[in-house]
Amino acid sequence: MFRSLGNRMFRLWYVGALLSNAAFWAQSTAISWIVLTELTDHDTFAVGIALALQFGPQVLLAPLTGHLTDRYPRRRILQITQLAWTALGLAMGALLLFGAAELWHVFVFMALFGTVNSFDAPARQAFVSDLVAPALVPNAVALNSASFNASRLLGPGAAGLLIAVFGAGPVFLANAGAYLVLFVVLARITPQHELLSRRGSVDDTTESVGPVRYLLGRSDLLGVFFIAFLVGMFGMNFPIISSAMTLELDGDNVALYGIFSSLLGAGSMFGALYAATLKQVRLRFISIALALFSLSYAIAAVMPSPLTFGIAVFPVGFFLVAVVSSLNSYVQVTCEPRLRGRVLAIYLAVLFGGTPIGGPVQGWLCDILGARSGFVTASTAAAIALLVSSALFLKHRRERSNPAP
Repeated sequence: MFRSLGNRMFRLWYVGALLSNAAFWAQSTAISWIVLTELTDHDTFAVGIALALQFGPQVLLAPLTGHLTDRYPRRRILQITQLAWTALGLAMGALLLFGAAELWHVFVFMALFGTVNSFDAPARQAFVSDLVAPALVPNAVALNSASFNASRLLGPGAAGLLIAVFGAGPVFLANAGAYLVLFVVLARITPQHELLSRRGSVDDTTESVGPVRYLLGRSDLLGVFFIAFLVGMFGMNFPIISSAMTLELDGDNVALYGIFSSLLGAGSMFGALYAATLKQVRLRFISIALALFSLSYAIAAVMPSPLTFGIAVFPVGFFLVAVVSSLNSYVQVTCEPRLRGRVLAIYLAVLFGGTPIGGPVQGWLCDILGARSGFVTASTAAAIALLVSSALFLKHRRERSNPAP
């Protein structure tokens, strides 16, 4: 499960990324809560707009960010993004501390944060492949996902406590410090695959093919991308539907909201650790994980109390990350290495590109029909993704049974 941690460079990255990711989830919790309870009168749709602004730039900038990820040192890109996030965190923290924050400030902050994230995300995902040998890439990807989701356990809970005691401002100031830590850690890392990160390292043959043309020849990856789109559109908007469920179950209880987010993070961490035990990702595993993910969301939708809902949240996190981590590993391991950055940029744009649509839609449904409708929507989307995954699996099995002459 932890074999990639035998690599010193990956260990350094793992620790630094854990703090940076904790800051990300603490911010997500704080943003959702201050929009819902301080800057609006429980307007879930506004929360959806804020999250949509965070992920929207990733769709628009995918061609540019993927090209930069393949052409320039990924470590340098990540250092620049950490400094940019530090500046944004300090600015937002100051606005909140001095009581000057307004809703439009949050929207601008989320749009700028999302713009920086559109450069950070593909570089961060591809950077993992630069740190370990090719045989360890699936394990490293899964452990990197475990780090991301372990931070989901730490970040929201810490944010809930900080907001309850000190207000939201200190959350963003603490985030700025966490991003600086990763900047320092990156200065101590030397990637194993530096050749793929250097300027001009992409050869002319691969460049002429292009990621879009390459993907059009890979029906399996196109299917995986469509699954990622459905999961991202309705299955990953937990801050929106969880905040609405908190209000429905126990009113303006920010501590309970933080607990729900941390329980999702705990399930997510264990889901990622389980994915790390897999030596290779198969389409059959993706189908099974999607079926259980759909079921877990359906169960959470009918839970009658904070206790039972909290218990149901854990498997939601487990199977969500089992799905996303396996999709990520499948893309990284099966795509052409020299196109990895651009393919990952498109993949991440697809995964998060549905959020600008799904987030406001789920927020609107929660406002009109109640919080439970958001969970039903997520369960339905996962069920549709299961049909696509099952079709891919059956097609792949037929091709293996009847190879082309």
